[in-house]
Amino acid sequence: MRYPHELGNLIFMDFKANLVVNILRQGKRYIAHAPALDISTSGKSPAEARKRFAELVPVFFEELEEGEFTQMLTNTSGYLFTSRGELILELKFDSGTVTFR
Repeated sequence: MRYPHELGNLIFMDFKANLVVNILRQGKRYIAHAPALDISTSGKSPAEARKRFAELVPVFFEELEEGEFTQMLTNTSGYLFTSRGELILELKFDSGTVTFR
């Protein structure tokens, strides 16, 4: 069973992410997976999986190493700089955007 969800705009310390997150039922657990970042977590309910995913994203970016960041850049379909100096990465396959401030 599949429950596609968008977490909407997640705002963390210095960046904003709008990601497509798929919620999949696997046995008694629900898996939250973001294809654009290739990260996932699970919970006992779709709501718990979404909550745990929202907690995971800032940890993912805090621990992101240069090589992993370079790999993430290869998964972008485009980028732009705003007049406020923000870098916006458009992720491939309409899977969202990541904004760095």
